Amino acid sequence: MTRREMLRTSAATVAFGAIGSSWSLRAASAAPVSGSPWMNKHENLAATVDELVDVWNGPAPNGESWRVGCRKLRAILESAQAKGRRVRAVGGRWSLSPVALCPDIMINTLPLNYHAIGLPVAHVSSTNVDPAHLVFAQCGTSVAELNTTLESNGLALPTSGASNGQTICGAISTGTHGSARRVGSMQDYMLGLHVLAEDGHNYWIEPASKPVVSDEFCHHLGATLVRDDRLFRAAVVGFGSFGIIHAVLFEATPIYLLDVRSLRMDWPDVADAASTLDTCAFRLPDPGTEPFHLDFALNPYRSGRGQRGALVTAMYKRPFGDHQRRPTKDGKLVPGVDMLGIGGKLATVLPGTIPAGVSAMFEGVIKARREMVMGTHGEVFGDTELVGKSLSTEIGVDLRDARAAVEVLLAVAHEHPYPGMFGLRYVQKSNALLAFTRFDTTCTIEMTGAGSRRTLNFYDRAWAALDARKIPYTQHWGKVHHITCKNIRQRWGGAVDEWIEARQAFLSPAGRAMFSNDLLADCELNG
Repeated sequence: MTRREMLRTSAATVAFGAIGSSWSLRAASAAPVSGSPWMNKHENLAATVDELVDVWNGPAPNGESWRVGCRKLRAILESAQAKGRRVRAVGGRWSLSPVALCPDIMINTLPLNYHAIGLPVAHVSSTNVDPAHLVFAQCGTSVAELNTTLESNGLALPTSGASNGQTICGAISTGTHGSARRVGSMQDYMLGLHVLAEDGHNYWIEPASKPVVSDEFCHHLGATLVRDDRLFRAAVVGFGSFGIIHAVLFEATPIYLLDVRSLRMDWPDVADAASTLDTCAFRLPDPGTEPFHLDFALNPYRSGRGQRGALVTAMYKRPFGDHQRRPTKDGKLVPGVDMLGIGGKLATVLPGTIPAGVSAMFEGVIKARREMVMGTHGEVFGDTELVGKSLSTEIGVDLRDARAAVEVLLAVAHEHPYPGMFGLRYVQKSNALLAFTRFDTTCTIEMTGAGSRRTLNFYDRAWAALDARKIPYTQHWGKVHHITCKNIRQRWGGAVDEWIEARQAFLSPAGRAMFSNDLLADCELNG
């Protein structure tokens, strides 16, 4: 069954706390496995974990299967604390960094995929949200699952990343973004977090400046209500360091279509727009209208005049309707260049043939993107198909520095070719303290390639070159990075201390130790 066929047959109305249908597609149980091997999806991280625990939902009154999974999570945390063990949650195994890695206890939350649309009016205290559009999603719910459920109910995500193998909590916890300039990153449309912390206590955390839920909602969850702007801004991109995020709440938007247009150009003709977002010189359908989404893909070995090594993709938001230019190939459409989807395909390229191999791959992408299409958010940003081992690093720079940063990276690629491409997207500043989209308009530059030592060597050279040129940049927590105690304050400034202070105020020393790992220690965030 294709994805579009699933949408046609899955039009059930989902309501939180109501008798009726809800979505929890996996139901079984598993005991802890001692000394278990663990590997991430991209196969660049592997470890032996003392206890790898699968947690599942189960039958519950009113179809609220999440209650069973939540209760099991709390029991695991109580046991871990009694043993003095560290704990980390892992979902889609999508991160390429050790952000979720912990050799003591790792909890597989992927089976916890209950999600429901609509809150009872009595559960909502704010008049600034539509209760019927509020979505309560358990931590293991994948972005792809949310797309399917929302679209079958006439709704959509405000934005998401281009690769949707992540769970919703994994995506927000590492600062995953899209390229919807006026929306921000995924964490920026979150309204509240259901967090399980030390002693198994559970809390509902939301900003004091934007309260949404009522006391009755928190009573329904059995959670303590905490309204605190700083705590929320720290925990929403907290990569599991404030406890286990059991569920999130966000407001979906009415369903829309994305009108996708792609142009092949020379990089010199695109370079100015990369730092200004002035697209007037491009042959776009609405020259006076800012695209909802804009990204550039770049073949670093065809960056000269006449080499047509840049692919410009603009997307315009259109009303939902029955249009002819819909995706037809298995209900999938690759927006621009799906970087992680092609990285592994370059694994067999030999060092001496890298420019030619990457160029051949780029030509294949261009050929696949010739037709103009219009699709829903979920159709345009569908699942990523991973083929072979791939790597990806991503930096965030100020819009004004984007061209200079790309020129530095191009020079490194020409000096030390690696089997990969560049992708540029644009996002407004995030409210989260340690989000890597921290500039007023952040240009994110993704460098994805084959999973090889040569790619890692390129990353080291690229970071060193940016540092030498004194171009300020941040790094995506969920991708390959070199964030350490030596550079974290250079990247995030005083936000680092705010994040640490929020965590210290929320968790006791024992709690901070339990929800720590080696990455936190390396960055001196675990105090």
